[in-house]
Amino acid sequence: MQREVITRSDIPDRPRAPRAPGAPSAPGPTPAETTAQPDDYKTALMKLIPGETIGVYTLLMALVAAATQTGAAADARILFLFLLFGVVFTPIYLNRVAGVTKVGSIALSTVAFVIYVYARGDWFQASGLYVPILGAALLIMGGALLPILAGVPARKTPAV
Repeated sequence: MQREVITRSDIPDRPRAPRAPGAPSAPGPTPAETTAQPDDYKTALMKLIPGETIGVYTLLMALVAAATQTGAAADARILFLFLLFGVVFTPIYLNRVAGVTKVGSIALSTVAFVIYVYARGDWFQASGLYVPILGAALLIMGGALLPILAGVPARKTPAV
């Protein structure tokens, strides 16, 4: 699946201009343009969730959990380093590996990663900035708003 969120504004609207009799016909839309459809809400949400970054971060947190099984608290500096890594890794991965070019989509995916980390607690808890109910609420609100902020309507509008 392509990771770039496709909105209505990404699909060119090519009005056909009248042509003079005997004039050559104008080139039509390319096959990609004729088959491109804007993403629906659920597809856009799935594209905006940075699953690769969340996976790497979850593995790093598993290492922290294994290292702190003796009851010692996780060092907040290490947790912050892993959070920072995810914030830097997300845009680099999305642009260079997944081929996402829209700055807005990359920024929203990075915000989605930070929301995920906050919902887990981790560094925010170690630094005293974590409120569990706020983490859960941000996760719900982020899932509801991110596709809309990317430009995807919450429901399909009927064709006029």
